[in-house]
Amino acid sequence: MLLFSSRLYREFLILNFYFLLTLKSNRLQRVERYTTKIHDLAALLGMDSSMTITKIHPSLNELYGIAKNISDDILAKLDDTVKSLEEEKQKRLEKVRSPPARQINVRTWYGLRHKGLANLTACLFIYCDRADII
Repeated sequence: MLLFSSRLYREFLILNFYFLLTLKSNRLQRVERYTTKIHDLAALLGMDSSMTITKIHPSLNELYGIAKNISDDILAKLDDTVKSLEEEKQKRLEKVRSPPARQINVRTWYGLRHKGLANLTACLFIYCDRADII
């Protein structure tokens, strides 16, 4: 009877081990997705992504080489940071797409109209590029 229960206990430990490995892997993947998103948004907004990530928790910075702390609190802070960066991106987009910004670009467009089609298309390309990428 003791042999049977020790085998069940060993199987229980093995299953627990694989469960914990899967959980850790999922958390690492979430951290990687968040940090990648933060890097992309910070680069787009002209911010320093490593400082932003280090403010959340120093162990998340790749320069330290410390084992990553992946608590629920850290994941929540990463999520909040991504949301705030996306809000900042939207604010900047709205600023670019606002009527005064359009009027300035329309004036520039009409001002370049007499200088030739090449300058006109370059101006339109820059305006569209600014509005779509920011």
